[in-house]
Amino acid sequence: MSTQTCVFCGQQLPANYKLLAASYVEGLLARQRADGVECPVGDLMRAELAGRAELAAPAELLSCMCCYYWVERRRTHAVAPLPMQKLLWFVRTLSWCEDVCDSRVLQRLVATIAEPKNTFARLFAESELAGLQSIARKLSCGRRGLRARTPAPRAQDAERFCIKRAIARL
Repeated sequence: MSTQTCVFCGQQLPANYKLLAASYVEGLLARQRADGVECPVGDLMRAELAGRAELAAPAELLSCMCCYYWVERRRTHAVAPLPMQKLLWFVRTLSWCEDVCDSRVLQRLVATIAEPKNTFARLFAESELAGLQSIARKLSCGRRGLRARTPAPRAQDAERFCIKRAIARL
């Protein structure tokens, strides 16, 4: 993972970021492991942290502000999920672990995972990644009527885009 990459989502060169101590991320992963959460995202992050330690890389990691606030708001939960874990769980199970799924977060994570050389892309099957890249292209096209959420279907809402439905169709 590059030093200019968000440790939580893999976004490269985020415009706004926060520097985190490696111990902060290690603490989150240790808490998940203590709670019995085993996930490929956590394993990948542990491997990256171990690699950084071997290379004597700086003890600070970069986090985009969106991921930083995501993690900070959830640190008091019994199991503090990481952003890319949530996307992976959502794609694989089509269920969100919280009462409300914020589609804006899904859209940002889908756009991030579709970036070239994203570290977390290898956690997804090729078919899942191709589908997520297709969704990211639809999100970036900027067509008129693009919405994060689609209310009850009506004729005038035919052009609205729902990220949850798009992922469910993968």
